[in-house]
Amino acid sequence: MQKTDSLDENPIVKELSNVASNAFHELELTKQNLKEKELELKEIAEISNEKINAAIKTNQDLQDKVQLLLDFSNTLERKNEILEQKNKEFKIKETTYNKLNKELKEQLVNVSKTEKDLKLRKKFLEKQVELKTDALVKSEKIAIIGELTSRLAHDLRNPLSVIKTAHGIMKEKPKMDIEQRLQYNARIDRAL
Repeated sequence: MQKTDSLDENPIVKELSNVASNAFHELELTKQNLKEKELELKEIAEISNEKINAAIKTNQDLQDKVQLLLDFSNTLERKNEILEQKNKEFKIKETTYNKLNKELKEQLVNVSKTEKDLKLRKKFLEKQVELKTDALVKSEKIAIIGELTSRLAHDLRNPLSVIKTAHGIMKEKPKMDIEQRLQYNARIDRAL
């Protein structure tokens, strides 16, 4: 029985007990937070499903409208063919035809120029996307290096703090009894 009582009075055991108790408390809080997050995610999923269903319905409506437009376009094409036949019957004057032909050629030249401009713009934008992507990749690499450096510094700083503190106490109290010295040496060993 005396060993159990001495363990209960041991400050290290008490400290470990407090740390364990705090860890279990934090674990319970984390579990509770995770459950709340899970409920939030379920709500978000339901909202997303509703929006997806609405988008599917909208898509179907748009497909129906596109079909109507295609039908209307076919009707217009048939009517256009009839009108072209009638125009042939009325014998379009040659000067009007030449004028229209000239305008179409000019428009074709304009379309060709516009097409070239669009190709150049496309190449420029593709190059910009490539440059931005490269810059983003470099930024991500630098961020990862920074995070690793930060973690490394943190992992080095913690044990060094424990060693420095224990060493400082032992230096300030040179006549410390052997049991206390062993406790501080144990802390240094754990930090290493």
